[in-house]
Amino acid sequence: MSIRLAGALLRRRPALRRFIWRRAYQYLSAHYADQPWTFTNYGFAFRDGDPGRPQVRPEDELERFGVQLYHRVASGKLGGLDVLEISCGRGGGASYIARCLQPHLTVGLDAAPGMIAYCRLHHRLPRLSFCVGDAEVLPFGAEAFDAVVNVEAAHCYGSLPQFLSETSRVLRPNGWLLFADMLGRGDIPAVRAQITTSGFTTLEEEDMTSGVVRALDEDTNRRQQIAARAPRPFRGAFAAFAGVQNTAVYGMLRSGDTAYLRFAARRNLE
Repeated sequence: MSIRLAGALLRRRPALRRFIWRRAYQYLSAHYADQPWTFTNYGFAFRDGDPGRPQVRPEDELERFGVQLYHRVASGKLGGLDVLEISCGRGGGASYIARCLQPHLTVGLDAAPGMIAYCRLHHRLPRLSFCVGDAEVLPFGAEAFDAVVNVEAAHCYGSLPQFLSETSRVLRPNGWLLFADMLGRGDIPAVRAQITTSGFTTLEEEDMTSGVVRALDEDTNRRQQIAARAPRPFRGAFAAFAGVQNTAVYGMLRSGDTAYLRFAARRNLE
């Protein structure tokens, strides 16, 4: 089955989409348990001379592009805040936020227990914690956080409106939603409208596609090495998942059929 056909099928079957992605991420946590691979996003490469380019710490150099994507999505907004990252994966983003963006505290949540076990083992920092939970039924009370970060994950959920409703519920008034994901060009107006109808005002929107493709180009050798560790029957699918050059997902981003957008929105005051 082609990537495009599989994607079309999963868009029509939300429950199946949730099931498959959860199983896939649980598999990743088990199969790559011993690997120092902490970012599962596609990354972002700044242009030379871009004044927004962060100074990457030596310990983060191997995963520079993952760091740079989180910096682009969240920098300058989280100082002193209580932050929740929904679908934190292997925890690299939550760790970067806790270490470098000066929040008061950071909580990483993921639906895959294996991912959370990996995070708890590899990211032991003050004011950083991890928990298992569902992005569409968050295990927190109302108005528990000042900011929610969600990177490259919402396309895996059964319902974007339900995710946004839960995000609005756990955010304090005027809290930040910092959201980035891959979207079909034709889906962008509906996503914009859903953010608004969920009680948010969008203050920033950026098409990051060109920077994401640059990162995939510059990082493709490392991604190929990661894909090569998958069982042989699944290596092609995993290479596509990882955004390796000349795979279907990479091609959709490079052609512009799929966009990579970020939104910075505030929960409306009531």
